[in-house]
Amino acid sequence: MKILFFTENNHSGGLDSFLVYLINHWPDSDDQFTVVCNASHPGLTVLRSRLKRPCRIVAHAIPMHWEWMNKFASIPVLGRLAKLVSLISRYPFFLFYIVAIRRLLLTEAPDRVMIVNGGYPAGDSNRAAAIAWGMVRGARPKSVHNFHNFATPPRIWERLPEAIIDRAVAANTLAFVSVSEVCATSLENRPAAANAPVTHIHNGIPDPDPSPIDSCQVKRSLDLPGDAPLCLMLGTYEPRKGHDFLMRAFGQVLLTHPQAKLVVCGYGSDSYRQGVRQLVESLGISHSVRLFGFRDDVADLIKAADVVLVPSQAFESFGFMIVEAMSLMTPVVATRVGGIPEVLGNDEGGFLVDQNDVKAFAEQTSLLLGNAEIRKKMGAEGHHRFTQNFTARRMAGEYKLLIKQPAQSI
Repeated sequence: MKILFFTENNHSGGLDSFLVYLINHWPDSDDQFTVVCNASHPGLTVLRSRLKRPCRIVAHAIPMHWEWMNKFASIPVLGRLAKLVSLISRYPFFLFYIVAIRRLLLTEAPDRVMIVNGGYPAGDSNRAAAIAWGMVRGARPKSVHNFHNFATPPRIWERLPEAIIDRAVAANTLAFVSVSEVCATSLENRPAAANAPVTHIHNGIPDPDPSPIDSCQVKRSLDLPGDAPLCLMLGTYEPRKGHDFLMRAFGQVLLTHPQAKLVVCGYGSDSYRQGVRQLVESLGISHSVRLFGFRDDVADLIKAADVVLVPSQAFESFGFMIVEAMSLMTPVVATRVGGIPEVLGNDEGGFLVDQNDVKAFAEQTSLLLGNAEIRKKMGAEGHHRFTQNFTARRMAGEYKLLIKQPAQSI
């Protein structure tokens, strides 16, 4: 069976990993895969290098509206009209997408189609692909529409055209599927899309490398004492990730564990990261905190850490970092935000606290730092939860059942 994944993206990241894990762990060896994406996507190199199964990557040159608007906005004087021009031009672009993608799908002639979307509505070409597939599929099933972040309601001036598009997408969609139950429920923000079934399949990751590491050496590479108790946060530098909350909580942790260190790593703007640095200095904890950009030694950092901290304050659709930590038997302290409780369960692998409870977050972190037996117990429980619920094999198997079932069975 020939399966086509259609996506639109403007940065390398989670969607690329999702496609890699899904294709590499697909249970049916005879299926053939094609990934269709905009040629400007910077993650195409990542896809090509990490895919282990044969997969055609079609990098199309269909002009993206946001690419065109970026060029328009850079024009002196005229760029001031960018918002107005964007509003006027968006839906003509959408009609163009349908025509161009229809032609592409006729050429590719897949048996099944799944659209991989960052959120909803997110990429307009993704929604156009659902409609285009409906025009050419014949007796083949409708497409599956996968989305990874919360669905957002349309703005007042967009409600009519968005309702028309959402109804057309839903009419040509076998099922909407998101990465968590809470994220799937957010599609209620788009009532016109409610005519198609909505479900969720939790994300999964590959089994980790079980090789041991020298934790002391990892810590020293971070300019830390080799025997220092280590707390770790991995996440984008942006307000919703809770850096302010975390620093205030860690300040309280240092009252009971003055030798503890906190390492924070992730993508993000220099200005926001500088703001975090200033907060650390104002709290007087700069001697215990290290701020880094993105690092590619994530697994080693998690293995070396005593506790992984996830202080998110909003819009957390799943919680990939918690799954990573559970797979490596490192306990977690996290906030009850979005899909995080679905991942961590009933304190299986760590502790959950309310998103604005700095004191509880600090107390649970201190408890784990001070008790090796609890850390070991939580780590083992988290690893069991990972193997039962969050492996890439399990995820791929569930998507296979959804994508390959006949339309009338949903």
